[in-house]
Amino acid sequence: MKRKKDKAFVSRLFQHLPLIHRLFGEIYALHPEAENQFLKLIQSLIQGYQNRENALRKRDEEKAKKRLLVSQQSTHRNEFVCRSICGRLEIHARKAGLPG
Repeated sequence: MKRKKDKAFVSRLFQHLPLIHRLFGEIYALHPEAENQFLKLIQSLIQGYQNRENALRKRDEEKAKKRLLVSQQSTHRNEFVCRSICGRLEIHARKAGLPG
């Protein structure tokens, strides 16, 4: 994997690797070939990504961009709500004679 776009896949893979490993371990932990099979699983994920059609990769990129936009909008909305709540708390604190 050498292309710049592959960074997103590698990043997602590493981000989710602990979860994948944990779930794999829940099923195959006692299997004598568990470690080798886990490595094969990771290799198959990488090969699947590398063999993925360009149209599907493009769709993946568009979905990732939409998720990022929704996440950013959610963050801004949460900041607005927090500021609003903090402002109301300050007003109530002043009314109660508490230091602000």
